[in-house]
Amino acid sequence: MRIVSIARSIVVGLVAAAVCGTAFANNIHEITNFSNSEAQIETNCSGKNVAENCTIALRKGGHSQSLMRYPFPPANVGLSSGIFSILFPCGTGCAVTFFYSEELGLSKPFSFVLAVNAEKRIILSASDNLIYVYNIFQGINRPLARINLGLKSNAGILQSITGAASEGNGFVIRYVNDNGDEKTFHWNNKNPH
Repeated sequence: MRIVSIARSIVVGLVAAAVCGTAFANNIHEITNFSNSEAQIETNCSGKNVAENCTIALRKGGHSQSLMRYPFPPANVGLSSGIFSILFPCGTGCAVTFFYSEELGLSKPFSFVLAVNAEKRIILSASDNLIYVYNIFQGINRPLARINLGLKSNAGILQSITGAASEGNGFVIRYVNDNGDEKTFHWNNKNPH
């Protein structure tokens, strides 16, 4: 099964769950419970329409520091190498991810995140039939690299990718080319921090 099909199914389910869950509740209060961190991510949604009033905060030592407001509660929160990843649904076939580090603050939003290398503070993201590598905390205006897999089909990059993961200083991407052959592409950051 392709990543896009999985992602679309997950996002549609998450949006439906968010909408259905908020229709029956006036308040949502959730705090992550990562055993390897004193800091946690706290979500508070309240009001007549919970989906329009969510505050995402860093909770540490009994105190909360607001990070952002968003129309929906996060669908998923992860933690790796001191970097929180906060994933929100944004419509059918769409998800946006923010990253937060106590040292570096809140990132800009990234769409279609394929893989994260939290240790090197870089992500792999797809857009416009290309794959981009970004420094998480330098934003989406300056990619570290643009990767063109040479696909000519109209199917799009997301439907061709079968897997992507962090590897060493970079990423490994598995995809199906226009001839239907499984291919692997490795990208290494020549100047890791």
